[in-house]
Amino acid sequence: MTTSMYATYTLIPVIADLPVGQNLQNHWATILTFELAPNIKPFTEKQVDESQIKNYIYYKKGVLTSPGLSVLAFLNRKEPIAAGNYPDHQLYFWEGATDLAEHQLNIRPDYFEAIFGPYKDKHFYFCLSQILRPKGRGEVTLRSADPYDPPVIDPKYFSHPDDLEVIVEGMKKCKEIGESEAMKKIGSKIFTTVYPGCERFVDDD
Repeated sequence: MTTSMYATYTLIPVIADLPVGQNLQNHWATILTFELAPNIKPFTEKQVDESQIKNYIYYKKGVLTSPGLSVLAFLNRKEPIAAGNYPDHQLYFWEGATDLAEHQLNIRPDYFEAIFGPYKDKHFYFCLSQILRPKGRGEVTLRSADPYDPPVIDPKYFSHPDDLEVIVEGMKKCKEIGESEAMKKIGSKIFTTVYPGCERFVDDD
């Protein structure tokens, strides 16, 4: 029994000794952001384009049939995907705008300004690297016997070294795709701003 489980059991009588809350798996992710050429209209602008609205209403076609994700990729960092060997990470590509990033990514205001501040008038897209089969396990425990108290959530990210390797591999793949010749044709260029606290990792491969 873990310390947190023992603390939980002391709050309320135990009816069944089950490891409830000890298998928290979160499919967390990291994001790389790339600038686009000025002539590439962002998805948020296409959504309110009159022609696109008509195209969807009358023909059920156009950008409004898309949730905004341009490309999805399921990958495995080691062996090719085969029977029984499921992908361990996924890449998402979607076009963004600063207001979208600010309100939907839940980034702290000071971090948001550090990353997106110099690019507020730019068009850009995100590449998100998400872990699909995390090996680390977090936990959810009680804060008190009051059912209205929020629980204590400890996701224990990177508690297993393989999870970090998977995420880094996905980030490298994002960078490789974003800097490919095909993507350069639409002005793809990785953001040069750095998340506060990550400055010492800038030159890492």
